[in-house]
Amino acid sequence: MIEQWSKEFFEFCEAVTQDVEDFCEEVEQFSNDFPESLEEVLEQLETTLTQELEIVWEELFEPWLEEDGIPQQDLEADFGITPTVYPDETTHPACRGCRHYHGQVYGGHLLVCAMHPYGWYDENCPDWEAEDNEG
Repeated sequence: MIEQWSKEFFEFCEAVTQDVEDFCEEVEQFSNDFPESLEEVLEQLETTLTQELEIVWEELFEPWLEEDGIPQQDLEADFGITPTVYPDETTHPACRGCRHYHGQVYGGHLLVCAMHPYGWYDENCPDWEAEDNEG
């Protein structure tokens, strides 16, 4: 009876040892494959996120930018940040270099500055002040 018990005990120990070795091999295999799997998942996530952001941009922002006649090349396309329109010779020329210029698009409408929300009608704005470049 003691011999049977010790035989069963050693068989049990061998089975546990084999299970632990199998588990360790599986963990090692997983740890070797994990970085590759993670890289694939991150690449897929980046691709999907980029595609979704492009769709949102095209469906939500481009239509109202085109309606307001704001040239898209003047926009800073930072997602999650209000687009900025910079003044030039054709778009709000009176505002170039003015410290009051705001140039952000809200709800499809460009806010030029607080004093002249839609901009000044010619090139000589009475409220123009040079930008403070010490900032």
